[in-house]
Amino acid sequence: MPHPALVVLRELELRDAALAAAFDEVVRLEQGAEEVGARAAVVDAFLLAAPAEHDRLAAALAVADVAVGEAERARNAADKAARDAEARQAREAAALRLEAGLAADRLRSARDASARARAALESHGAEVEAAALEAPLLERQAARLARELGRVVGLSKSAAGRPAAGLPGVVEWRSRARAGLLVVRGTLSRDRDALLREATETAAVVAPGVVAGPTVASIGAQLEAALG
Repeated sequence: MPHPALVVLRELELRDAALAAAFDEVVRLEQGAEEVGARAAVVDAFLLAAPAEHDRLAAALAVADVAVGEAERARNAADKAARDAEARQAREAAALRLEAGLAADRLRSARDASARARAALESHGAEVEAAALEAPLLERQAARLARELGRVVGLSKSAAGRPAAGLPGVVEWRSRARAGLLVVRGTLSRDRDALLREATETAAVVAPGVVAGPTVASIGAQLEAALG
């Protein structure tokens, strides 16, 4: 027959294992809620700013396109002036050719700026589409985590409540879930500490050399070794 103290420690070990599993589950849910809520905040802020950013990029593209048109007209005028002057004084023609070359450089720069502006506008549009597609995924992920939270023993009713519709609802839910899970995690930690103290005191009565350990199982192992 095992020593009575070992029987008690084994019962405490089972309770400790259950508390440890519950603690790990709470930590997992905390991390999940934090990740989903944080990403929801980022996507929500991006989508809120998207219309203004689209207008800014569209305006930049319009300005760039106007510059392209002006540069093209200037280049064409310079080319025509150079051709007209070719029959005249060579020095004047050379100067006009130089101006035509500079105008061509300005046209290339303007076209490059227009291309960059167009690319930025298209890229922003693609990002908006991606964020709009991600938003409902985040909402569903938060709803799934909320259902799991509902099974956590000791979690407050507020923290266990589902998020409201929309990304702002997910962000608000993250705060509630985080606060509630923090309380549960603290309770589990205190319960485990109490079990460890009880296990240590039980073992120390039989074997005074037993010291506190990280788990009830470690304390039981010390007691078994002491009982030989």
